[in-house]
Amino acid sequence: MKKQDAGCAWVALLVAILFVAPQGEASSTVAPAPINLRVEHLAPNKEAGELAVAGIDVLEPRFYWQLPSEEIRGHKQEAYRLVIEKRDTVSSKYSSICDSGLVNSDRSAHVRCSGEDKKDLESSSYYKWRVMIWDNQGRKSAWAESYFVTGLLRPSAEVN
Repeated sequence: MKKQDAGCAWVALLVAILFVAPQGEASSTVAPAPINLRVEHLAPNKEAGELAVAGIDVLEPRFYWQLPSEEIRGHKQEAYRLVIEKRDTVSSKYSSICDSGLVNSDRSAHVRCSGEDKKDLESSSYYKWRVMIWDNQGRKSAWAESYFVTGLLRPSAEVN
């Protein structure tokens, strides 16, 4: 009789796990990260990672990203946060030059960073930019990041 009770307990436990436990909770709390990041219509070579970057020559670049919405029906962006960081040539550490903060907008093309602490881009410098989005279900994505370098942004004051 005890073996039969133990068998019933195992069946009850299995039923509780299969039908009562939440399914897919982790995937429903995080929005898919943006993809196809570009700056001024240029995209870095993904295979080269941080080494191959888009080169730009504008003071206020425009940023672009897409949502992998073809995988999720009805998935839409409600807000974003855009951060641009400059790499120090000596220490290779990054410091923020613009943080948009949370911007309530579905815009993901021709986006310029306009944060309170915004600093100008510098010529011949290396930058990392990151974006995260909030979707129409209130979920926040992970950061998506890309890189760019600047060429000469201002004409030289001295002519030799």
